[in-house]
Amino acid sequence: MPEITLIKSPWEDIFLDLVEQTEEKLLISSPFIKSKPVEKMISAKGVDVSIEYITSFKLMNFYRKSSDFEALNTILKNNGIIRNYQPLHAKVYIFDKKQAIITSGNLTNGGMNTNYEYGVLIKDEKSVASVMHDFYHIFNSNITGKISFEIIENAQKIIQDTPREKEVTFKPLEVEGDENDIFDVGTAPIIENLTGWKLEVFNCLESIEHRFSSAVYIPQKINHFSPHHLEG
Repeated sequence: MPEITLIKSPWEDIFLDLVEQTEEKLLISSPFIKSKPVEKMISAKGVDVSIEYITSFKLMNFYRKSSDFEALNTILKNNGIIRNYQPLHAKVYIFDKKQAIITSGNLTNGGMNTNYEYGVLIKDEKSVASVMHDFYHIFNSNITGKISFEIIENAQKIIQDTPREKEVTFKPLEVEGDENDIFDVGTAPIIENLTGWKLEVFNCLESIEHRFSSAVYIPQKINHFSPHHLEG
């Protein structure tokens, strides 16, 4: 049976310990990437250890700062190869041919520390070999593109020339002190459900200005509005 250990946030220390143990190659699959975790990884790894990394290189990820261009540049500067696979969602970290982490956490501070992430550490070499096979199936596929310094620089220029998104501020929800909730639906849905004398009374009440509102007051124990609530 494969030797599997459950890991959950924070798991950055586990990752860095495994990076230090790596002698030849780090294989990483992570859609999002940030500079600080990459800098820590580079500091922990040996000089001769290479990095092969699959990411999802989407401009929106960088525009919204979910990923950092500098993190990619750092990998390229440190004996790394980066491939782009747009549908990527898997987060996989392989250390030589010996151990692998499969987790929900990206190579970001949130993914390793502040978010609640969950995964497994696999120490069985046969299972790790199977994970590596799947990794290289994507990494070496003709549907992936190679990310270079030039591509990163061009993408940076596009982001710099793109206007920032306008921040939308939502009005805080006001909590009424009254024991009733207010369900403001306007009059149309009410009128559609009234007939006969009830409709005539409702129209009469609506015609009296400044006395009544189109809001419907619903006691907290009532889960839905019904025309019967107008009775009595």
